[in-house]
Amino acid sequence: MTEKTNPFDLQFGRQVLPAIKNRSEELSGLKTALDIGCSNGANSRYLASLGLAVDAIDTKLPKNIGDCKNVSFKQMDILDFPFDKKYDVIIAINVLHFLSPEDRNTVMSKMYKALNKDGYLFIRGLTMKDQMVAKGKFEEDELFTWGVPKIKFLEFFEGEKPDINHDGSPGTHIHHITVLAGEKINGE
Repeated sequence: MTEKTNPFDLQFGRQVLPAIKNRSEELSGLKTALDIGCSNGANSRYLASLGLAVDAIDTKLPKNIGDCKNVSFKQMDILDFPFDKKYDVIIAINVLHFLSPEDRNTVMSKMYKALNKDGYLFIRGLTMKDQMVAKGKFEEDELFTWGVPKIKFLEFFEGEKPDINHDGSPGTHIHHITVLAGEKINGE
């Protein structure tokens, strides 16, 4: 019997982003990673299992986050993160659309500078078609307006994903998302 998974779980860090799993062989030879908006830490723990040392941050970590060898969980806002280290992998899952366009551009620039040459960048966020963006909860945030410079696209997805209702009511709704897996192509 196939186990049913809830796509909403990915949002809260309970499942590994498929784009990361698709690159496990390449990622296993790397040393460092930053997981921005790690929540429950599935991506962080997965990268640690591949041998990477991971800095994982979120504005609110679950009480039961637990310890994980090679993962340093820190509760902090991305706007306060110093970006004072270089990383082979940087992940930002469902976090950048919470930022104002100015803050998002600043964070994207810092992420890019902190990414080592040939490092991997994984981003997931909402598109302008998403109901939360249309209702004014988030700014327009098409991935291509996020200032992703000099990234070689390895994988790109834009489409619809079902989600459970956020207000606790029964049923589901659709989110419009975009996912990018890319590689930094120069040493800037």
